[in-house]
Amino acid sequence: MRIEFVKAVGSGNDFVIIDNLSGSLERPSELARKVCPRRLAVGADGLLLLEKSGRVPFRMRIFNPDGSEAEMCGNGLRCFLRYLVYRGLLAENTFVEIETGAGLRRGRTSGNLVTASLGAPTEARFSFPVEIENRSFNASFVNTGVPHLVVEVNQVEAVPIQEWGSRLRFHPLFAPRGTNVDFVEIRDGLIFIRTYERGVEAETLSCGTGSVAAAFVLNRLGRTAWPARLRAASGELLQVSESGPELLLEGEVKLVYAGSLLA
Repeated sequence: MRIEFVKAVGSGNDFVIIDNLSGSLERPSELARKVCPRRLAVGADGLLLLEKSGRVPFRMRIFNPDGSEAEMCGNGLRCFLRYLVYRGLLAENTFVEIETGAGLRRGRTSGNLVTASLGAPTEARFSFPVEIENRSFNASFVNTGVPHLVVEVNQVEAVPIQEWGSRLRFHPLFAPRGTNVDFVEIRDGLIFIRTYERGVEAETLSCGTGSVAAAFVLNRLGRTAWPARLRAASGELLQVSESGPELLLEGEVKLVYAGSLLA
Protein backbone atom coordinates (compact mmCIF):
# COMPACT_ATOMS: atom_id res chain seq x y z
CA MET A 1 0.00 0.00 0.00
CA ARG A 2 1.35 3.41 -1.00
CA ILE A 3 0.45 6.50 1.04
CA GLU A 4 1.26 9.91 -0.44
CA PHE A 5 2.67 12.51 1.95
CA VAL A 6 4.21 15.96 2.11
CA LYS A 7 7.00 16.96 4.48
CA ALA A 8 6.69 20.47 5.95
CA VAL A 9 8.86 22.48 8.33
CA GLY A 10 7.63 25.37 10.46
CA SER A 11 10.54 27.26 12.05
CA GLY A 12 12.33 24.00 12.81
CA ASN A 13 9.30 21.87 13.71
CA ASP A 14 8.85 19.22 10.99
CA PHE A 15 5.78 17.20 10.10
CA VAL A 16 4.60 14.47 7.76
CA ILE A 17 1.21 15.50 6.33
CA ILE A 18 -1.21 12.98 4.83
CA ASP A 19 -4.58 13.48 3.12
CA ASN A 20 -7.17 11.34 4.90
CA LEU A 21 -10.29 13.01 3.52
CA SER A 22 -11.45 9.57 2.42
CA GLY A 23 -11.22 8.31 5.99
CA SER A 24 -9.50 5.16 4.75
CA LEU A 25 -6.32 5.49 6.81
CA GLU A 26 -6.33 2.90 9.57
CA ARG A 27 -4.34 2.94 12.82
CA PRO A 28 -2.84 6.48 12.57
CA SER A 29 -1.13 6.06 15.95
CA GLU A 30 0.76 3.06 14.63
CA LEU A 31 1.62 4.95 11.45
CA ALA A 32 3.02 7.87 13.47
CA ARG A 33 5.29 5.51 15.39
CA LYS A 34 6.55 4.13 12.08
CA VAL A 35 7.16 7.32 10.10
CA CYS A 36 8.40 9.76 12.77
CA PRO A 37 11.64 8.10 14.05
CA ARG A 38 14.78 9.84 12.79
CA ARG A 39 17.13 7.80 10.55
CA LEU A 40 14.73 4.82 10.62
CA ALA A 41 11.96 6.41 8.56
CA VAL A 42 10.94 9.78 7.11
CA GLY A 43 11.59 11.44 10.47
CA ALA A 44 9.37 14.12 11.97
CA ASP A 45 8.16 15.78 15.16
CA GLY A 46 4.66 14.62 14.34
CA LEU A 47 2.12 13.27 11.86
CA LEU A 48 -0.68 15.57 10.63
CA LEU A 49 -3.84 14.21 9.03
CA LEU A 50 -6.19 16.22 6.79
CA GLU A 51 -9.72 15.00 7.48
CA LYS A 52 -13.30 16.07 6.91
CA SER A 53 -15.05 18.13 9.57
CA GLY A 54 -18.75 18.34 10.30
CA ARG A 55 -18.35 21.96 11.49
CA VAL A 56 -15.90 23.73 9.18
CA PRO A 57 -14.14 22.90 5.88
CA PHE A 58 -11.24 20.91 7.36
CA ARG A 59 -10.11 18.99 10.41
CA MET A 60 -6.50 18.56 11.51
CA ARG A 61 -5.44 15.62 13.67
CA ILE A 62 -1.97 15.51 15.24
CA PHE A 63 -0.08 12.40 16.34
CA ASN A 64 3.17 12.51 18.29
CA PRO A 65 6.11 10.20 17.52
CA ASP A 66 5.09 7.99 20.45
CA GLY A 67 1.67 7.48 18.84
CA SER A 68 -0.29 9.65 21.26
CA GLU A 69 -2.77 12.10 19.78
CA ALA A 70 -2.23 15.76 20.67
CA GLU A 71 -5.00 18.30 21.04
CA MET A 72 -3.19 21.09 19.18
CA CYS A 73 0.12 22.12 17.68
CA GLY A 74 0.86 25.71 16.72
CA ASN A 75 3.58 25.08 14.16
CA GLY A 76 1.66 22.04 12.98
CA LEU A 77 -1.37 24.23 12.30
CA ARG A 78 0.78 26.64 10.32
CA CYS A 79 2.23 23.77 8.27
CA PHE A 80 -1.27 22.40 7.74
CA LEU A 81 -2.49 25.76 6.39
CA ARG A 82 0.47 25.98 4.00
CA TYR A 83 -0.30 22.42 2.84
CA LEU A 84 -3.93 23.35 2.08
CA VAL A 85 -2.72 26.16 -0.20
CA TYR A 86 -0.22 23.81 -1.88
CA ARG A 87 -3.05 21.35 -2.55
CA GLY A 88 -5.28 24.08 -3.99
CA LEU A 89 -7.83 23.63 -1.22
CA LEU A 90 -7.35 27.13 0.22
CA ALA A 91 -6.66 30.53 -1.32
CA GLU A 92 -3.82 32.64 0.02
CA ASN A 93 -4.58 35.60 2.33
CA THR A 94 -7.88 33.99 3.33
CA PHE A 95 -8.62 33.27 6.97
CA VAL A 96 -10.06 29.78 7.35
CA GLU A 97 -11.26 27.91 10.42
CA ILE A 98 -9.79 24.48 11.16
CA GLU A 99 -11.20 21.93 13.58
CA THR A 100 -8.62 20.63 16.07
CA GLY A 101 -8.73 18.60 19.25
CA ALA A 102 -8.57 21.88 21.17
CA GLY A 103 -11.54 23.39 19.30
CA LEU A 104 -11.74 25.64 16.26
CA ARG A 105 -8.60 27.52 15.28
CA ARG A 106 -8.02 29.79 12.29
CA GLY A 107 -5.21 31.11 10.16
CA ARG A 108 -4.03 32.35 6.78
CA THR A 109 -1.01 32.15 4.49
CA SER A 110 0.90 34.71 2.45
CA GLY A 111 3.57 32.88 0.51
CA ASN A 112 5.76 31.10 3.03
CA LEU A 113 4.60 33.38 5.86
CA VAL A 114 1.81 31.74 7.82
CA THR A 115 -0.22 33.23 10.68
CA ALA A 116 -2.28 31.02 12.98
CA SER A 117 -4.59 31.96 15.82
CA LEU A 118 -4.19 29.75 18.86
CA GLY A 119 -7.29 31.21 20.47
CA ALA A 120 -7.45 32.50 24.02
CA PRO A 121 -5.08 30.97 26.62
CA THR A 122 -6.61 29.17 29.59
CA GLU A 123 -5.61 27.80 33.01
CA ALA A 124 -3.01 30.55 33.52
CA ARG A 125 -1.07 30.52 36.81
CA PHE A 126 1.88 32.79 37.39
CA SER A 127 5.07 32.66 39.46
CA PHE A 128 4.77 29.56 41.63
CA PRO A 129 7.53 27.22 42.86
CA VAL A 130 8.15 23.83 41.29
CA GLU A 131 10.76 21.54 42.80
CA ILE A 132 12.68 18.61 41.34
CA GLU A 133 15.05 16.89 43.73
CA ASN A 134 17.01 19.74 45.40
CA ARG A 135 16.31 22.37 42.73
CA SER A 136 13.47 24.88 42.84
CA PHE A 137 12.14 26.76 39.81
CA ASN A 138 9.96 29.87 39.72
CA ALA A 139 7.55 28.87 36.99
CA SER A 140 4.28 29.82 35.31
CA PHE A 141 1.70 27.63 33.59
CA VAL A 142 -0.73 28.22 30.73
CA ASN A 143 -2.69 26.15 28.25
CA THR A 144 -2.37 27.41 24.67
CA GLY A 145 -4.15 24.42 23.18
CA VAL A 146 -1.83 22.09 25.08
CA PRO A 147 -0.32 22.61 28.57
CA HIS A 148 2.96 24.50 28.97
CA LEU A 149 5.20 25.23 31.95
CA VAL A 150 7.32 28.34 31.35
CA VAL A 151 10.58 28.78 33.26
CA GLU A 152 12.77 31.87 32.86
CA VAL A 153 16.50 31.17 33.23
CA ASN A 154 19.73 33.18 33.04
CA GLN A 155 21.45 31.17 30.30
CA VAL A 156 19.03 29.17 28.21
CA GLU A 157 21.78 27.53 26.16
CA ALA A 158 23.27 26.02 29.34
CA VAL A 159 20.04 24.31 30.46
CA PRO A 160 20.34 20.48 30.66
CA ILE A 161 17.01 20.26 28.92
CA GLN A 162 16.67 16.49 28.69
CA GLU A 163 17.20 16.15 32.44
CA TRP A 164 15.21 19.12 33.70
CA GLY A 165 12.58 18.98 30.98
CA SER A 166 11.70 15.31 31.49
CA ARG A 167 11.44 15.70 35.27
CA LEU A 168 9.24 18.77 35.06
CA ARG A 169 7.15 17.21 32.27
CA PHE A 170 6.20 14.31 34.59
CA HIS A 171 5.99 16.37 37.80
CA PRO A 172 3.07 15.32 40.06
CA LEU A 173 1.71 18.88 39.91
CA PHE A 174 0.74 18.26 36.28
CA ALA A 175 -0.49 14.68 36.52
CA PRO A 176 -2.03 12.81 34.87
CA ARG A 177 -1.63 14.52 31.48
CA GLY A 178 1.81 16.02 32.08
CA THR A 179 3.05 19.23 30.50
CA ASN A 180 5.38 20.64 27.89
CA VAL A 181 8.26 22.65 29.36
CA ASP A 182 9.66 25.91 27.95
CA PHE A 183 12.92 27.43 29.16
CA VAL A 184 13.25 31.10 28.19
CA GLU A 185 15.74 33.94 28.39
CA ILE A 186 15.18 37.56 27.34
CA ARG A 187 18.18 39.03 25.55
CA ASP A 188 18.69 41.80 22.96
CA GLY A 189 14.94 42.36 22.65
CA LEU A 190 14.31 38.69 21.82
CA ILE A 191 12.91 35.78 23.79
CA PHE A 192 15.30 32.85 23.35
CA ILE A 193 13.34 29.64 23.89
CA ARG A 194 14.05 25.93 24.17
CA THR A 195 11.19 23.44 24.56
CA TYR A 196 10.94 19.91 25.89
CA GLU A 197 7.88 18.46 24.15
CA ARG A 198 5.47 15.98 25.64
CA GLY A 199 4.92 13.05 23.27
CA VAL A 200 8.23 13.66 21.53
CA GLU A 201 9.94 13.25 24.94
CA ALA A 202 12.86 15.37 23.86
CA GLU A 203 13.78 18.90 22.84
CA THR A 204 12.42 20.07 19.48
CA LEU A 205 13.94 22.82 17.36
CA SER A 206 10.77 24.90 17.68
CA CYS A 207 7.36 24.77 19.35
CA GLY A 208 4.50 27.02 18.29
CA THR A 209 2.23 26.56 21.30
CA GLY A 210 5.31 26.90 23.53
CA SER A 211 6.34 30.16 21.86
CA VAL A 212 2.83 31.54 22.38
CA ALA A 213 2.81 30.34 26.00
CA ALA A 214 6.18 31.96 26.71
CA ALA A 215 5.23 35.26 25.07
CA PHE A 216 1.92 35.37 26.96
CA VAL A 217 3.48 34.60 30.35
CA LEU A 218 6.32 37.10 29.94
CA ASN A 219 3.89 39.76 28.76
CA ARG A 220 1.56 39.26 31.71
CA LEU A 221 4.53 39.38 34.10
CA GLY A 222 5.52 42.73 32.59
CA ARG A 223 8.72 41.38 31.10
CA THR A 224 7.91 41.94 27.41
CA ALA A 225 5.50 43.92 25.20
CA TRP A 226 3.47 43.01 22.12
CA PRO A 227 4.40 41.96 19.55
CA ALA A 228 6.92 39.53 21.02
CA ARG A 229 9.74 38.14 18.91
CA LEU A 230 11.20 34.73 19.73
CA ARG A 231 14.27 32.91 18.53
CA ALA A 232 13.70 29.15 18.44
CA ALA A 233 16.42 26.55 18.95
CA SER A 234 16.51 26.26 15.14
CA GLY A 235 17.69 29.87 14.98
CA GLU A 236 14.54 30.97 13.15
CA LEU A 237 12.30 33.79 14.35
CA LEU A 238 8.66 33.64 15.36
CA GLN A 239 6.36 36.52 16.25
CA VAL A 240 3.48 36.40 18.73
CA SER A 241 0.88 39.15 19.00
CA GLU A 242 -2.42 39.69 20.76
CA SER A 243 -5.65 40.45 18.91
CA GLY A 244 -8.53 40.77 21.37
CA PRO A 245 -8.72 37.46 23.23
CA GLU A 246 -6.71 35.65 20.55
CA LEU A 247 -2.98 35.08 20.41
CA LEU A 248 -1.50 35.01 16.90
CA LEU A 249 1.60 33.05 15.90
CA GLU A 250 3.47 34.09 12.75
CA GLY A 251 6.50 32.64 11.00
CA GLU A 252 7.80 30.92 7.89
CA VAL A 253 6.75 27.48 6.69
CA LYS A 254 8.59 25.48 4.05
CA LEU A 255 7.30 22.50 2.12
CA VAL A 256 10.49 20.50 1.64
CA TYR A 257 9.45 17.41 -0.28
CA ALA A 258 6.65 15.04 -1.28
CA GLY A 259 6.82 11.27 -1.50
CA SER A 260 5.17 7.93 -0.95
CA LEU A 261 5.18 5.71 2.12
CA LEU A 262 5.41 2.03 1.33
CA ALA A 263 3.21 1.03 4.24
